[in-house]
Amino acid sequence: MRTVAGLLCLGLVWGAGVSAQAMSIAPDPVTEVRTSGAPGGSLSASLQEVSISGNQAVFQLSVAAGSITGIDVGMLLNSLGSPTAFDFVTGASFGAGSGIGGTASVAAGGTQAQFDYSSAVGVGAASRSLIVTFASAVPVGYFGSVNFDNGYVTTKTYSIVPEPGALALLGFALASAAFARRRSA
Repeated sequence: MRTVAGLLCLGLVWGAGVSAQAMSIAPDPVTEVRTSGAPGGSLSASLQEVSISGNQAVFQLSVAAGSITGIDVGMLLNSLGSPTAFDFVTGASFGAGSGIGGTASVAAGGTQAQFDYSSAVGVGAASRSLIVTFASAVPVGYFGSVNFDNGYVTTKTYSIVPEPGALALLGFALASAAFARRRSA
């Protein structure tokens, strides 16, 4: 009877963790570092995930060295093998609040959200949050790309992973189940 109760509790805890669908990106932040001798010159910038909920991801751009004139967040896909499943970008917008002005748009074919600044985002300059809307809910396991543009474009990749809190919840549920099983034996 205790085993059944333990398994029921495990199922409820695991179900709550899965239904929360807490997600993040890895690496977080996505970082680009170039030296002064590199093409495009010196740059140290990062794009950090603020939240991922449903089909929307919110990011924040920070610049530690150099300046940046644009950033693109690419489509998500689940595999490079065949068949591939794509999650196209359907919206791009700047979040509310003060920051650097510019335009937010979607590339032809919905391949990426493009954020171009009317003046370069420099060191310590605040940038608005960048909101990317995808065609469907963002699932764990998909990955995409970020293009950093300061006159020279470099591309970094990221993947969607469970948020550490969700993993801790799952670990707690598994440990509780193991403890309940050991105790009943």
